[in-house]
Amino acid sequence: MSALIYGPDAFTVGSDTNLITYDANWDVVNSGTHQLHILAATDKVYTNASINGVSRWTGQTVLDQKIVSDIDIGSTGQWPGLVLRCDADQNCYYIEWDSAENGIYLYRATGFTGGSGGSYNQIAFGGSVSATTYTNAYAKVTGTNPCAIELGDDTNGPAIVTYNDSDAARLQSGQPGLNVGATVDLSNHDNVEIWDEAATAGGGLAWITA
Repeated sequence: MSALIYGPDAFTVGSDTNLITYDANWDVVNSGTHQLHILAATDKVYTNASINGVSRWTGQTVLDQKIVSDIDIGSTGQWPGLVLRCDADQNCYYIEWDSAENGIYLYRATGFTGGSGGSYNQIAFGGSVSATTYTNAYAKVTGTNPCAIELGDDTNGPAIVTYNDSDAARLQSGQPGLNVGATVDLSNHDNVEIWDEAATAGGGLAWITA
């Protein structure tokens, strides 16, 4: 069973604004508050620098979690995606829809302090990333030993990547969020939903409905 606890959020604001200004429940982890914006022209979250811009949602503590987003890659070479169980330092499950490598990649990001100094350990990959838009892209994690991870989207299908993480460095807590990885301000997110996978269906609260 699961319950919607955030969204769907189309980020409709009508002017270029900082993501945290828009909603203080978004905690920018490693990129500075100026790096994650809602672009006025499209009302989508984007980055304005060459970074792995990560922002986690802190509106409600959730262990078994799923985050859903429509991802617009924009151009070849960009790597936007999602994060699961992200802490305030950016230790997380880090997921890329990577157009340069033509696949969905799952990393265990550990050893970070203040968004830097850590390492990305690739633990699974699959699917194909050759289009520019992936609707209902999702990442889900449940359990703590193992941490059962599932990734998919409308193009590749559900559960195109699955992985059971029982490594000592597995992520057993933290929040879901967005990875806006890009070298230019083209890749973005829209229609974001966050689900509590352990809750009774219908028991959640839609914090923002746009």
